[in-house]
Parts: sequence; structure tokens; C-alpha cells
Amino acid sequence: MKIIKRSGKEVLFDKAKIEAAVSKANITVMESERLSETEIQKIAAEIETRCNDANHAVDVETIQDWVELEIMQYGKYSVAKNYITYRYERSLLRQSNLGLLANYNEAMWSTYFDPYALFTKIGPEIHFLPYSTYGEVIDGVNDTVLNAYCDELTARYRMMDDVDPEKFRASVRASIGLAEMARMSDSDILVFNDIDQAMFRLVGLRAGFYHPWFNENISVLVPEADTGAGLICYILKLLSGRHVNFLEPFHIESEFGTFAGGHAGPNDHNDSSWQGNVVIARDVRFAKTDYRYAGAPFAWYRISPGRKTLAQLVEENGRYKLICGMAESLPGDHILTTYSHSIFRPDVPVGRFFEQILRVGSTQHFGVVDGDYRRELKEVAALMDFDYCPIE
Repeated sequence: MKIIKRSGKEVLFDKAKIEAAVSKANITVMESERLSETEIQKIAAEIETRCNDANHAVDVETIQDWVELEIMQYGKYSVAKNYITYRYERSLLRQSNLGLLANYNEAMWSTYFDPYALFTKIGPEIHFLPYSTYGEVIDGVNDTVLNAYCDELTARYRMMDDVDPEKFRASVRASIGLAEMARMSDSDILVFNDIDQAMFRLVGLRAGFYHPWFNENISVLVPEADTGAGLICYILKLLSGRHVNFLEPFHIESEFGTFAGGHAGPNDHNDSSWQGNVVIARDVRFAKTDYRYAGAPFAWYRISPGRKTLAQLVEENGRYKLICGMAESLPGDHILTTYSHSIFRPDVPVGRFFEQILRVGSTQHFGVVDGDYRRELKEVAALMDFDYCPIE
């Protein structure tokens, strides 16, 4: 007996996969609302019977419709709801596009995902985008588009006096280029390596602004070729509908129970409630290099204050770990040049926060969003068969 996958390929029916999918939804609800193991096995057996009785290969969507009906026959509506959510999330990730604008860099080995495993296990299409095309796209940005975005940025944000106007325009042009690369490749997640030397030689700078296109199209942009960070930022955006920032911890301030964290390059600075937290400033870290636009400016963002979810997605031995915790982003002035940043106070003691992260074996990059999304992330982990690792 065969079924028809979404790709159109016919494969043998596997009852164990029905049991596994229902079990994932089952464990996300309270124990009193769950199906028994026997009921799950009966559902899978009924689906097997239906497929046999059809006398033809049945498509996956029809089978999943049957599964939903069978779950509801047992009165387990919470399980059915979460099974539908599981279908939606898997479908959404399968239909998503990830644009990988990156050359692997030995400084970042720990953050890299196996692209083939990512495609086959989670499902986004992966497009490998060459930097040569990025350079061509930057050169193709016309003056009307460039001037309009320059005017928008200078109308919204204060510019520091030492910013070179030519380098400002170059940074804006490169930032438009990233958005155009995402648009051209229909990418929901654009991952680029902002520390790649070949890019600096070609483009002459690191793009410094997070173009509104990404938020308008419910997409995300992340640096340092970190595909896992791109995925978790995208998941946070889908769950919250909010602006998502990208950071890595810089140093622990044990006496205050805090840590400093942030990141260079484009970081979502478009939250309308916190435009006063943004200054157009030189990228001081690269100001002394010999690249063409050394020191080109960026949107220097003091990440908005408030209680936030911090989450990571990492790969280890073919498994995916979703790590998350809570921290308060503290209000304050800009204090770390070159980096959009904040000072964070975790819900748990700061030493324990990082001890648990090290014990899990995660990397240094977090997606950060306003609000508490731990429950939703736990459900995502269960439905997607990720290992869920709360920091608490």
C-alpha cells in the first residue's frame, strides 16, 4: 500500500509515522486530556484500513484529515487542535525559503547547521546566494530608491557628527541590497556572513540598516551565517508578530546579576515605540581597516527595555535543541560602540543562566523578542520533535 507525498512521489504507508505524529500532539496537552497509547494505536490502525480500502494511493493531506477526524471521534479536541497546529507549523516551515548568503568561516564552526539535514528534517527550501550577485544588486540600486531610504533614516534618527555622508549612502545602498536579495530569492529567512573577508573586499563594508522590507514581509535577517539563529528568529516572529533582535552575550556582570549582549551589523531597529533608542553611528570596529568604506555607519540601537524571551536553536548529532529563557532588558544609554546592545538581567541568577547554557551545549546567538513565549516554544519543540531545554 502506497501514499502520495507532497512532492508527488509515491512511498509505502508507514503506520508508525501516524502514531508518532499523534503522539507529538498528545504530549502537548494536560495528561487528563490525552489519548491513551491504545487509542493512538487504534487511530493508526483505522487510517491503515482506510488506505487499504481506497484501492489507490492516498495523498498525505487526505490522510492527515482522516487523522484529525479520528482524534475527535475520541473526544480529544485539545489533541486535535494541536495536531492541526503541528500540520500548520510543518507546512509553514516546508513552504518557507531560507536564503544563505554566506561563506563558511572557521571562526563560526559551532553555529553551522547541516543544510541537507535541515532541508529533509525541518523542511525550508535553501537557496545558496553568491556574494557576486549581492555586489551586482548593490550596484543596481537606483538613486531614487537610495535617496528615499536615506531621507527616511535621517528623518527618524539622529546622526552623529563624525559620520561620513558618502559612507552613509554606501551603507544604506548595501542594506537595500540585502532586502533586494531576499525579495529576489523569495526568502523568509536571509542569513549572511557579516564577518566574511571576501564580502568586505567586494562590498567594502558591512551593511548597517535593517530594511523595513523584512518586517513588511514577515521575514528576518540575521548575520554570521547562523542558520539556527535565523530559524529561531523566524519562529519567534511568527509566534509573536513582533520585532525580533539578534544578540550574543559579551560579558557577565556578576556583581549586578546581569550580562551585556548585542551584535554588530543590521539589527531590527524599526520598532515605532523605541525610535529614540536609535542613533546613526560609525562602525568603529572596522573604522581602522583599509576596506573602501571603512567605518561606514549603522543603526546603533539600544535594544528596547522590558521582559523578553531569549531563544536558540542548535544542532547536535542530528538532533535539534531549542533553548529558551527569560531576561529583563534594562533601560539606559548607549554604552557599547559598534554594537546594538542592552544590559540583561535573567530571571535566574546570571551564573546559573550561563552554566545551564554551557551544560546544554548551545552556541552564542539568541533571538530576542518582547514577552513570554516559553509555552509556545515548548509546544513548537514537542510538535517538531526538537529537544526542549528551558533555562530556569
